[in-house]
Amino acid sequence: MTIKEFIENNVAKGSKTTVLAVTEPKMNKRGNDYYGRVKKYTVYNGVTLGAKYESKVEGAMERSGSTESNFVVGALKGTHYLNDFFNESDREEGKLYLKLQWTAKEKSDGDFSTKSVFYVDGREATEEEIKVFTTFMPKPRVASTQLESGVSLENAVSYRNIKVENIVAVKYGENAWTNDEIDSYGTDKVLL
Repeated sequence: MTIKEFIENNVAKGSKTTVLAVTEPKMNKRGNDYYGRVKKYTVYNGVTLGAKYESKVEGAMERSGSTESNFVVGALKGTHYLNDFFNESDREEGKLYLKLQWTAKEKSDGDFSTKSVFYVDGREATEEEIKVFTTFMPKPRVASTQLESGVSLENAVSYRNIKVENIVAVKYGENAWTNDEIDSYGTDKVLL
């Protein structure tokens, strides 16, 4: 069963799930000896799948006391809407991205959490290495359109579009899907 089939047949829209992903973190290349050598295994606990981003932001606007009448989502870059769970690549038909969402409030209330472990050349990164290569990584930011629409930082909605090929596992209730094609050496540190 593919991840698309698993999610569309087992996960209710707007529900909380657990997702384990492995990604190559974005980094500046100049002067970075770690560029292309780092993998990041992240487990997203309590992440929302299948929710409409606009609806989550409108809820955040309401909680923030915003008087704006509606929120307009900016154009997607490089992908287009396939369904509430997935975006599809504009350049490569069938290349899917899983849409993950959470709010700052869910994080502060303990309803959402992440845990990440970094690997360099297939081994767990040392604290010293992490201190060095994270200086080359961009800082997280809140979408400016949310702030312009009156969403406060404590109610901001965060999202990630992760390539399906980078998803190691998805767990929803008692049901789970795993990707056996991914080297899962980092999964023991961020267990589902």
